[in-house]
Amino acid sequence: DDCLFQVCPISLDSCTKQTTNGNGTWNGNGEPFKVVDTPGIAETDQEDDLIIQEMTDVLKNSDGYSSSILLLVDGRETRFDKGVQSMLRQLRALFGEQLWEFMTIG
Repeated sequence: DDCLFQVCPISLDSCTKQTTNGNGTWNGNGEPFKVVDTPGIAETDQEDDLIIQEMTDVLKNSDGYSSSILLLVDGRETRFDKGVQSMLRQLRALFGEQLWEFMTIG
């Protein structure tokens, strides 16, 4: 099993309970990359501020640099809730305005 992160069966419960990271290679033999996986904001029984702080600590202390941030949101929601707004403010404080140049929202 080459899975970098735990994959949960389809359920309403969050699978990721804490911020973790792992290294891989693109398509198994290409360029190396690091993935940081975080619990979803407002998705776990943890407080959003703790999740956001844990995520920013991992990003600040990771080797190298961040070339891309992928923010996955529930497509059924029409607005970012307060937790997501707070996370985006903290990420902007960490990365500056150039955050928007390498963030993808899906």
